[in-house]
Amino acid sequence: MTRWAGVLAMVVLLGADVPLRAQTPDLTRLSLEQLLDLEVTTLSRKEQTLLRTAAAVHVLTEEDIRRSGATTLPDLFRMVPGLAVAQLNANTWSVTARGFGGTHANKLLMLIDGRSVYTPLNGGVNWEMQLLPLEAIAQIEVIRGPGGSLWGTNAINGVINIITKAAHESQGARAATHASRYQPGTVDFSYGGRFGGNGAHVTRGRYIQRRSIGLTAGRPGGDDIEAVYGRTRVDWRADADAFSFQADLQRSRGSLVESPPLLIPPYRAITEADAASTAGSAMFLWKRSADRRLESGVQVFYSGFAQVQQSQRAHTVDVDVRQRRRIGARHDVVSGLGYRSMLSAASPEATVTLRPARVREHLATTFVQDEIVVAETLQVSAGARLELSSETGVAVQPTVRALWALLPRQSVWGAVSRAVRVPDRFERGMYILADAGPGPAGVPRAITISGSTETTSAEILTSYEAGYRIIQRALSVDVAGFVGRYTDLATQVPGTPAFAEVFGVRAFQVPLIAANDAAATTRGIEMGAAWQPMPWWQLAGGYSLFDVDFRQTAGSVQAVPINGPVPRHLLHARGWIDLTGGLEAAALFYSASAIGELRIPAVNRLDLRLTWTRGRVALAAGVQNLLHAEVAEYADSTARALPGPVRVNPYGEVSWRF
Repeated sequence: MTRWAGVLAMVVLLGADVPLRAQTPDLTRLSLEQLLDLEVTTLSRKEQTLLRTAAAVHVLTEEDIRRSGATTLPDLFRMVPGLAVAQLNANTWSVTARGFGGTHANKLLMLIDGRSVYTPLNGGVNWEMQLLPLEAIAQIEVIRGPGGSLWGTNAINGVINIITKAAHESQGARAATHASRYQPGTVDFSYGGRFGGNGAHVTRGRYIQRRSIGLTAGRPGGDDIEAVYGRTRVDWRADADAFSFQADLQRSRGSLVESPPLLIPPYRAITEADAASTAGSAMFLWKRSADRRLESGVQVFYSGFAQVQQSQRAHTVDVDVRQRRRIGARHDVVSGLGYRSMLSAASPEATVTLRPARVREHLATTFVQDEIVVAETLQVSAGARLELSSETGVAVQPTVRALWALLPRQSVWGAVSRAVRVPDRFERGMYILADAGPGPAGVPRAITISGSTETTSAEILTSYEAGYRIIQRALSVDVAGFVGRYTDLATQVPGTPAFAEVFGVRAFQVPLIAANDAAATTRGIEMGAAWQPMPWWQLAGGYSLFDVDFRQTAGSVQAVPINGPVPRHLLHARGWIDLTGGLEAAALFYSASAIGELRIPAVNRLDLRLTWTRGRVALAAGVQNLLHAEVAEYADSTARALPGPVRVNPYGEVSWRF
């Protein structure tokens, strides 16, 4: 196995001298030059080529996703420069951009077809509940940096928008199975057809198992999940109108190894908690393109979930109205209105209480952005978003961006933006037993974390960015630099210790209280490059350097930010090569520097994949995390889920289209 892995890595990453043949051109495969002409929509909420985008944007195409061999969304994001991805166990990840990591990293907004999957209770993304089949994805657009002027609060450090394939692109039937050490049994199927003259539909389903390998805190297979997922999409067009409806539903069950504190000796327990959950969503989209100068659209969605583990429930209804209007020869204006209603609730547990237990929040929004053609080679865009929340008040998020086209295939851009993140439910109303131990006078010592109404202040980022893009024949380079200044960062500050009753037990309480008592300055550089010397061979990679300086607000005492650290250095290199006889090989190397604060060593990961395609059948085999027998990628002191080492994961796949 080791010998074959080494040979395959050399073939892919170094281009070893092996028999090759020119492949029949694939219309789904994009050259590097075509990639810069690829249209993205996330930054400006309109179609715009990547070369003309004034932001740090990276796009994962359908081809990138297929060749990656990834089986989860977080693993895909390892291919994006500047994204820090770490796996805690079989079902828990930390995914963030430009710092502030953790299992509930709360400064990165994720969307699926423009629908937010933000969790109002904990302010992050429940990655274990994101079961969308990767085969259903057309492309992923990642904006590093603020996106609040168009997408609203919580898009403070970046936006990930997953764009799924239209029903017209998913015709026929497909069945696939995947088996690995971490996913011993996964089955996917899809079927798409047409109706009427301009309508199409596709239905997808999957059954998935994930499990830990070896021991988690001394327990075998302690963080596993078994889930079923179904999704349907219907698209149809009538003259200038386009309609789309999609809905999904999933149910999962499993267990999660936890270490909750106790107010009796031994003050800490290793247990397995029920990890069952149910989630679903439905979305309707109408878009009218009457002519090239006017476009309108309305999007309505509902999403909801319920988790047994923390007795959490959330329901969201969102209405978004958007219009794009070209005015004269120089102005391209995008504007919109929105309303969102969020109902969240959490039942009390033995050591966790949320007060009030049930809250309904209302959010009204409006935004406008004008892109101005100043000259043939210079464009400037300015805009702002205004939000009014029933819980946190008014938030204003403006941005100004400029792009200068030096040459037809080169551009320089810069941006100044303001973005905000509003406190989530737990920050405002939690009461949690965080730790326990022996205390004075024969009573236990209890460290508690309490929410506070004072955390209604929003975290504020003022961001300064600049970047450069170039493509010269078979080589493309993308560089971005940034400086971010944060104020009113969410923290925990110590209160006055005293004897008190804590969850029904008399204890010596050491309170930590949520507040907004810290500031920070971040700075960094992100670089990405791709080289395609031959149509059948491509190499790509990225490097990012990140640094952060925290400081306490004057008068605060020992304020601790609630988000965790991330690696200072991130590096990835990937490549693919088409061999003869329908064979293709791919490799991904991912490296993250050590995180001293968490006692996490440097992580170096190598994933290899070999695929053989013949007609409608495809066979694949590969291995993930080849360089380590086991490694811990992250640790989160705020999460009760215990980390389990990530281990070597060989896998095999079979897919059949019919």
